[in-house]
Parts: sequence; structure tokens; C-alpha cells
Amino acid sequence: MARGKNIILTWNEFDGVKTQLMLCNQTMVGQTWSQPKSIAEATAETDYPLLLSNGQEIFVSWNSKTKVIN
Repeated sequence: MARGKNIILTWNEFDGVKTQLMLCNQTMVGQTWSQPKSIAEATAETDYPLLLSNGQEIFVSWNSKTKVIN
């Protein structure tokens, strides 16, 4: 998702045991990306993350069959 000069990416990473919700951003177009960081994890099946915005803030929606740990 792009908002102004900010670009935010989210994705899933599975390590064989748990799935992590990862986030990375770029604050100035054309500059380097931040280090990817895990913002939540789950041990059950998950869906793909969905970025949403209310015009001022950005949110991520991510569902799991069990409780998500963040």
C-alpha cells in the first residue's frame, strides 16, 4: 500500500512450524527498505494479509484458525 511517500508491504513467512506476519516499509520513494519485522505469528492456517486505510492510518487484517500471537 502506498500512502504519500510511504510504501508498506506485508506478507506471510512459514518456517515449518509457525507462520509469521511480516512487515517492511519505505519512507522516501527510491530509498532503501526497512528491515523486515515480524508483527504477529500463528501456528494454525492463516490467510493472506490485507492492508486497509481510513485515510489517516494504515491497518493490517490477518486471520488465523487459532489465536494470533503478537
